[in-house]
Amino acid sequence: MKECQAVLPGIFFLPQVKSFFFTIFITTKTFTMKKITFLFRIALCFSLLSTSFVFSQYDATNAQVGDELTVNGMLSTTAIDLEEGVNGNGGAEVPYGWNYMQGTNYAPTNTGNTNGVCHSEDRQFKMYAMNGNSGSFVNQQITNLPTGTFTYDYWTKWAGVPEYVNENGEPLEPKFTIRIFDNEANAWVAVHEEVIPLSENQIWAQTTGSWVNDEVRDVRIQWYKRGGNSANPTGMNKSMFVDSVSFTYTSTSLSLEDTSLTDLKIYPNPSNIDFLTISTAEQGDKYVKLFNVTGQMVMNTKLVQDQKLNISSLNSGFYLIKVSINGRSDTIKLVIE
Repeated sequence: MKECQAVLPGIFFLPQVKSFFFTIFITTKTFTMKKITFLFRIALCFSLLSTSFVFSQYDATNAQVGDELTVNGMLSTTAIDLEEGVNGNGGAEVPYGWNYMQGTNYAPTNTGNTNGVCHSEDRQFKMYAMNGNSGSFVNQQITNLPTGTFTYDYWTKWAGVPEYVNENGEPLEPKFTIRIFDNEANAWVAVHEEVIPLSENQIWAQTTGSWVNDEVRDVRIQWYKRGGNSANPTGMNKSMFVDSVSFTYTSTSLSLEDTSLTDLKIYPNPSNIDFLTISTAEQGDKYVKLFNVTGQMVMNTKLVQDQKLNISSLNSGFYLIKVSINGRSDTIKLVIE
């Protein structure tokens, strides 16, 4: 048994396969040297996979306009459906649906430390205040992304108020990027980037935008910041948080122009009944998202033909309702009495 204890901690260290080997450990009553060697070889194989292989999360080959293309964008640890979240407590492992993270933790709400309150119900990505010159990042990969227009939406906050400067006081900004693989450079390079907004201490800020993909390819969406180290900190030596991520197939069009619904009507509004009628001259399936006053998405559904929207599960209050049809969309304030 002492020989087992000498080998297994090295196996447990592998982040992608920890639960796998823990299962083997607790279900194996007797360990022989042959079994230990076998486990070690498997561990080595998975170690190589975890460092060189990116676990594809969403194959968008059959994606249709209106589809949400992120997996586990709300960072759930409680859902048992793999398309909804991961069953577990998060910890320092990469949660289901996310490829890789560095200098980042999968953090719960904790008002007693710098975590503060999650934007979603469960977890949030916490990028360490300092992680050396390599910085902190987290990304998700989508394979076979079709051509068309895509809308991204995410929320960020800071623990404290950062300055966007490097260790020498020169400009340095945290970035949200969309990346593609460049064969010549043999690296993932940014084809779209946006500065992550400054915000007050523990105040969530929303960022939305659109991007046009002009060829079928794999993409990564990534959040990055660099806080330096204790000897040479940057102005971003504060923890940064990311939560409630969305990346939606908005339109087959390769243009960002003329993508709004100009005649959208929702009634009754205010409403004290269980069903809403959504009316517009645009014909086609309706993709509907509802957000509460904190920006949390509380409903994401598809309506066909003249189907009405069931809001019986929602509490009274103010909401924003976003309706998308054939790549066109509009957002209206909704009041439920």
